[in-house]
Amino acid sequence: MEKMFYNCTKLTEFNLKNNNLSNLNYMNGIFDNCTTLSNISFEKLEFTELTSINYIFNELPNLFNIYLSDLNFTKLTSMESAFSNINTQVILVIILNNIDISNVETMNKMFKKCNNLANINFINIKAYKVKNMKEMFYSCNQLENAIFTNFEAPNLATLESMFYDCIKLKKIELDGILTNRNSSKIESLRTMFYNCTEINNITLENINFLELNTMREFLLCANKLNKVIFKNLFFSKSVAMGELIGFNLYNSTIIFENINAPNINSFQNLFNTLYFNNIIFKKINIPKVTTIQKLFANGRNISNSNISFENIYAPNINNVQNTFHKGSYNTIEFKNVNLENLK
Repeated sequence: MEKMFYNCTKLTEFNLKNNNLSNLNYMNGIFDNCTTLSNISFEKLEFTELTSINYIFNELPNLFNIYLSDLNFTKLTSMESAFSNINTQVILVIILNNIDISNVETMNKMFKKCNNLANINFINIKAYKVKNMKEMFYSCNQLENAIFTNFEAPNLATLESMFYDCIKLKKIELDGILTNRNSSKIESLRTMFYNCTEINNITLENINFLELNTMREFLLCANKLNKVIFKNLFFSKSVAMGELIGFNLYNSTIIFENINAPNINSFQNLFNTLYFNNIIFKKINIPKVTTIQKLFANGRNISNSNISFENIYAPNINNVQNTFHKGSYNTIEFKNVNLENLK
């Protein structure tokens, strides 16, 4: 089916349902130059020999709906760039429902720069071998909602820059993807939401990170956050968390509660440039942390904030230099904080 509908400039709708395509190997460029195509639906299909769908929806300027449901892609090993650069001129909605991609190993850049993608729904996706979701939605600058429901990916290794520069992203449901089932092999969450300037709430809860080594700049420049909750988290390794949250963040509540991080050795430069915020650390176990130097990086810009530390076990901290340097705080409260080696 490679380039099967090439240059069908009057084709507006394509529906494929209840067909056996079990011997099909390639679909690359199937819709190339279908300039008026607006709706695509694939439903209840067997693609058991298909090995590539790269750029299958490339350059379709009037496409506004893609619906993929009940599909079997058992031999597909890559979905890299499958939906990238869909340079549609209208708002696009994509729904992927009940799809078996159990041998796919990479979804890297899958929707990168899909400029008018507004809503994406993943429902009942079997992605058992997927390791790489780096830059999956990189610079999808119209994306507002990303919903993951029952997304099974137990071998995930990286979500680095997954939503980097998604400047209109407002709603993201992480409990469908960042779960205990999917998180045990994740190594990087670096810049996952960098410059997501419209996102309101982020919650990471009830997760064991066994291989994670970096979360640097995880929420940096996400400056309209109302609430950030990190709760009931276990970090097995020493995780880099520099500039985790911040840069011109106003009127938010940031909660770290019940964090067990026995091998993290530094909480340096965790925050950057916050205004009028409430920051709560409660029940934190960080026995190997030796420094919280510049915990609030750019301390001169921590303005009118309330900060509390409660039930903190950090017996080896010996460097607190400039932790609150030049900040403007309303209250700083310490309650049941173990800093027994601080001199």
